Amino acid sequence: MIVIDNADGDRDIIGEISALRRVGAYQSAVIIVIVKEGHIDTGISAMEAGANDYLSAAHVDKELAIRVRMRLNVHAGLDKHAGAGIDLDGIYPLEDRLLIKSALGHIQEHVAFIMSVDDLAIRVGRSARDINKAFNAHFGQTAFAYIRNYRINRAKDLLQSTRIPIGQIAQEVGYSNPANFSTAFKSIVGMSPAQYRARGAAD
Repeated sequence: MIVIDNADGDRDIIGEISALRRVGAYQSAVIIVIVKEGHIDTGISAMEAGANDYLSAAHVDKELAIRVRMRLNVHAGLDKHAGAGIDLDGIYPLEDRLLIKSALGHIQEHVAFIMSVDDLAIRVGRSARDINKAFNAHFGQTAFAYIRNYRINRAKDLLQSTRIPIGQIAQEVGYSNPANFSTAFKSIVGMSPAQYRARGAAD
């Protein structure tokens, strides 16, 4: 776990992250960046450069421990929505098992940047057709449907377990437009993200 503190906004975090990712020992490390208040673009750029997460300096006291725990769980493959209840060892043929395992890993780690099954295919090194065929055969849904459901489930967790602004949650689960996120969330959950968070706070 590496935390890069750029709360003052005076470090070349893109360069630092790129340098870390070139070192074998740090290629798979979890990297979290603390950015200056209001510098969301810097956080997004950090993630594009290889960071796993970012948060605003104003939220460090309340959010850092939660983010660290969440990212370590995801990194260890313990995220409850990617592969939850799925016996990967029971998936045959072996080729499908390896494809699905790789796809789930990339969905967990990079869901904010996977905009289509074609994006996933590039990361996995297989065709979108092969990926959809495996997901349909073993999960009964397309890879895109799985990704969409994963995004919404991840958002539900973040809405209930953190105070991260809804706009930032939208970006973290792959929606650049908060309005599109709210529409997608409501179509699946039956209420808006704000209503879902408020309901959780009342329980």
